[in-house]
Amino acid sequence: MADGMNIVPSARPTIRLDGQELPLLSANITRFRLREAQGGLSSCELTLADVLSFAGGGAGYGATPGSPIRLGAQLAIFAGRTEAPQEIFAGQVTALEAEAGTQTAPLFTLIAEDRLFAARRKRRSRLFEQMSPAEVLRAVAGDHGLTPEIRGLDAPVTDWVQMNESDLGFLRRILAPLDADLLVVGERLQAGPVADAPRATVALTLGRTLLRARLTADLAEQVTALRLGSHDPASGEAVSAEASSGRMGPGAGRDGAALLRDVAGEVREHLGHHGPMTQQEAQTLAEAEYGRRARRFVRVDATASGDPAIRVGTQVTISGVNPFFENDYTVVEATHRFDQATGYLTDFMAEGAYLGVPA
Repeated sequence: MADGMNIVPSARPTIRLDGQELPLLSANITRFRLREAQGGLSSCELTLADVLSFAGGGAGYGATPGSPIRLGAQLAIFAGRTEAPQEIFAGQVTALEAEAGTQTAPLFTLIAEDRLFAARRKRRSRLFEQMSPAEVLRAVAGDHGLTPEIRGLDAPVTDWVQMNESDLGFLRRILAPLDADLLVVGERLQAGPVADAPRATVALTLGRTLLRARLTADLAEQVTALRLGSHDPASGEAVSAEASSGRMGPGAGRDGAALLRDVAGEVREHLGHHGPMTQQEAQTLAEAEYGRRARRFVRVDATASGDPAIRVGTQVTISGVNPFFENDYTVVEATHRFDQATGYLTDFMAEGAYLGVPA
């Protein structure tokens, strides 16, 4: 039981369909699963008991062509405190599924994806001339009626070619070398460097809000430096970049590179095969990849009491575990789930660049 300082969240989520609150649908929730990860495009599976009782004592299917349930309906799910529930999903129903059997009650499932669904389905070939990544993001957001909220990403200013790619795939491709990510919140397209500013901060303590955790520090992918070689087609000059730093994210302690030096000395790796690029582009790419690897040094696989604030980009502070791993981490994947047996839970994956030093 929560103490006097904690507020117990509602065990049952609520639903809005096409902007309408539908208590009957909310009462019929059997289970739901919402998953989001880096790279955008959240998805949701919502399963309802497909039986309604009628005034005359009869019963029948709840999901029918005359009900509000339809392909294309706008679905929103809310969870958290009963008096102030938070939206944990907003999207469009893209699939319907019915389950039936002679020994089981009928079920009906709504499968929905967020507002990036249209960007995933729309393929194009076009050229964005002399634009920054932020300007490209704003242009694509406008194509899909989304309001852009961009942090930084004002460089490089160059030509960007979208060649028979989906809009979402194109955005993911241009953001990856910049160590940046995107997501949709309602009707807002948010994008910016990974691990810059947390979406929210949540404190989790084992035995209270943190129910289970597996925390792993692994040197297998750590390096002390990354090198990248290419050539600049404009100048004809060779390009060589090296990175031994990057965006490290939250936390404190010793990073993977420092601990790797203790075990194996200096470990430098070459970054595969890359096409032509400028010196600045090569340096940016090397630093982005170094930061990605560094942040994966410590990985957290955990389950918490259902909390709508635990989303991709949230900073979680974990305590009550082994002192090596009491630290701050960034959530990179979150699954919110509900069923009648376990109630509302949040599974998440988080990562951090630092291993704590026990006192």
